[in-house]
Amino acid sequence: MNENTAYASSSGRREHRRSLRSSSGRRVILVIVAALALETLVLVFLIVTVGVQEKENSDLVAESKKLTAELAMARPELEKLREEVEALVSGRLPHLSRLELDKVVPLNKEYVKNVTFSVAGTSKEQHHEFKMVMHNSGLLAVHPRVDVLFFNEVGLQIGVSPIGIHKDGTPTLDMLERGEIRSFGGVVEVVENERPVYFMVRIRQ
Repeated sequence: MNENTAYASSSGRREHRRSLRSSSGRRVILVIVAALALETLVLVFLIVTVGVQEKENSDLVAESKKLTAELAMARPELEKLREEVEALVSGRLPHLSRLELDKVVPLNKEYVKNVTFSVAGTSKEQHHEFKMVMHNSGLLAVHPRVDVLFFNEVGLQIGVSPIGIHKDGTPTLDMLERGEIRSFGGVVEVVENERPVYFMVRIRQ
């Protein structure tokens, strides 16, 4: 191998190494540029997403405020309408009493003294119950026979719960002795999906 050949070979190797370094540098630059571009796209996407969410939240807040204002404006009208319905029902059926929960309602009709209504059951399935206190202040024993009638918000009867009477109409054997005070309990039996709003106690003779 002469000097020219050796020099050419050495020069070729140096050029090849420079070419490799140059190619490697370009790849690094391309990777960095691609990473920066991807990061920029992600950042833009996040900014747009946050902006959309903020707008949606702002719209929801505005809608909520609007509904709250409308409800506040409608509440007096609803209350007035409820009072008018109650007055109409009371005028048409004056013997009805409003069914209020956990409140002792005095009745004082013969041996029936008072009644209390309450809610029982689970959060998924609830029903109304009642407890009625009776007092026989007469000289003779009596056989209690009482109907508790239930009505909806417009005064239509939706159910009845008897005390001292079987479903077939025959009396039970429960007797209220002279001077005896006793409470009788029962379930408010009404038509399905109806809510009792008023009640009336009727004593059978």
